[in-house]
Amino acid sequence: MKKEELGGYLDFLCRKARKIAGDGADAEDLVSETVLRAMRFLDRGGEIANPAAWLSGTLSHVWNDHLRRKYRSPVFVELTDDLPIPQEEDDGFSALWESDEGEAVRREVNRLVSEYRRTVILFYWRSLSVAEIASRLGIPEGTVKSRLDSGRKKIRKGLEKNMEQTHRPGEDEKIPETLLFSNAGVAGPSRMIDGDLLAQNILIEAYRKPLALPELSKRLGVPTAYVEPVARRLCDCEFMARTPGGLWYTDFIIFSPGDSEGGFDAQLSWVKEHFGKIWPALDWMKAEMEKTPWWDRLNGRQRHKALYHAALLSLQRFTLECAGASGDWEPYYKRKTWKPGWLGWGYRFPAEYDFEAKAERDKWRILGGLRTSAAEDIPGVRSVALMEFDTAFFDRTAPYRYELAPWHAFKRLLWRAYRGEDPSSDRGIPTSSVEAIPKYIEYGLLARDPDGTVVPDIPVLKNTEYNDLYERICRGETVSRIDRAVGEDFRAFVSARAAILPPHLKSVPESLRLHEASSFAALAVLREAHRRGLFLKDAPDPCPPVVFAWME
Repeated sequence: MKKEELGGYLDFLCRKARKIAGDGADAEDLVSETVLRAMRFLDRGGEIANPAAWLSGTLSHVWNDHLRRKYRSPVFVELTDDLPIPQEEDDGFSALWESDEGEAVRREVNRLVSEYRRTVILFYWRSLSVAEIASRLGIPEGTVKSRLDSGRKKIRKGLEKNMEQTHRPGEDEKIPETLLFSNAGVAGPSRMIDGDLLAQNILIEAYRKPLALPELSKRLGVPTAYVEPVARRLCDCEFMARTPGGLWYTDFIIFSPGDSEGGFDAQLSWVKEHFGKIWPALDWMKAEMEKTPWWDRLNGRQRHKALYHAALLSLQRFTLECAGASGDWEPYYKRKTWKPGWLGWGYRFPAEYDFEAKAERDKWRILGGLRTSAAEDIPGVRSVALMEFDTAFFDRTAPYRYELAPWHAFKRLLWRAYRGEDPSSDRGIPTSSVEAIPKYIEYGLLARDPDGTVVPDIPVLKNTEYNDLYERICRGETVSRIDRAVGEDFRAFVSARAAILPPHLKSVPESLRLHEASSFAALAVLREAHRRGLFLKDAPDPCPPVVFAWME
């Protein structure tokens, strides 16, 4: 039907309008509004296959709108089971899309999954025939009829349920939670959900058990039409997966606040109780470092940073090995959306969560693990690398040092400073990095000699020297000594506090369940040692545990 054909139906509309509204202005307004709605529908690209049925249905709903405004009475939309699924004609249902009460219908259509939703929209909104829909979607006509029938029943059921319920705005709406995501293996995956509350809450809601999309949407209070594309994106990037039956679930472990909060006090108490057995191993580590050829090259500030770095290396390796992470993570790096693979975990926080209290607890946690970043494009050296830990203990700049300038350029700047060369003369170092030198000094990474020359303020070791520190002293003998002293007790401690996985979740290493049961212990040892005057006494502030290594 075209707009110019509407004039041929004016007499038909006038007769119908006078029949329900009587002679007078109401009938004239009724006809005018019906024609206007038809013109708007056609302007948007709609097609009216059966004008008489469409206009008749629209006129009836315009009249209902008028009565509702006049008497402020509720409107009920009835879709009976015996309403036939038309094959070639519009049955008047499309008129609902143009009326005020059609909002309720459109809301229920948005709750349908895509195959039903698209079929209903094509038939009732786009006015395509069953045959045209079948051709467009590449499915049999019988499937189109079945989807229309199922979609209509779901819409009717939703409308009836809403009519039966007395709903006060907000009383059953889900308050969004926050999901913080971390991963091992590669950088990048967290960008998929950072700042996206809908994606985060889809993952939280689908964690405990696999859900169909309509159920997931219902729990979130968001129409399926909005949830489905986000869920598909999360599935494509391997944050979610689907069961053979088509249910959706979150495919990584999510820790609750209780997993962290409950483990915090327990770990601090355990460390205090066992500290006397742990510290002799760290004393041995310090004595062994003092025997190395490179120790005498370091000044006092650099020695503190080397000791801090080595202590974190040893203690974190011990806690990871006691948690079983020494060998069982690698087979789980199967996600390939970011190569060569990655393993993720998340933390959920309700809307009212006390993040200030969390920030205080995080002062006792290593903020990530050992991070190594290398560069092989620096003239005069085969390669250089930064080995870093981030903590809030004598390292108040972490992780702010990454916000100063392009961080990759800092390695080049540091090498120039180590060689006694002016960093500003290197065209490979951006101006922003040179301008950030005062901040690098403030953050404990660089210093100035009495003559004003910029020099490294962190330990600089040859690659062979650092490997000896890492493999022989820390990961080797120091970890073994701690393990002999308290390993059995610590393994029993963390095993008793493992997070409980949903039974359907098979992509999580067993040791990751122990992550929050052991994450505060390493730094708790060093804080207790500092409290007793055994560690970082007279250390500079800040004292970032960062080491720079180079290979000839």
